[in-house]
Amino acid sequence: MNITFSGGAPQASSNSTFGLLADANRDNQVSTADFNAVSQGFNHSNTGWSQGDFNGDGVTNALDFGALARNFGNAPAAAVNFATLVPEPAAFALLSPLMLLTRRRR
Repeated sequence: MNITFSGGAPQASSNSTFGLLADANRDNQVSTADFNAVSQGFNHSNTGWSQGDFNGDGVTNALDFGALARNFGNAPAAAVNFATLVPEPAAFALLSPLMLLTRRRR
């Protein structure tokens, strides 16, 4: 997988499943492993994504730590299978008055 930077924003290659800012080890969750990568690379130059340089400026610093702090605990959203969603019966009771109010009389 290739990660490049365009205007300070990370760009992953098209065949990549990676998409979380501050996921240094690319395991699809921002966790203590990513914190460790930032802490080990902190205030070092010539660092890359896996060393915690999330904004592509070549230095792991407070800006990268901020990205980690904002995204800590995040994981990609699970895909929703809409075929399994079933409305609650109470939803019909809530919607019925609205349907009556919006009904036009002729």
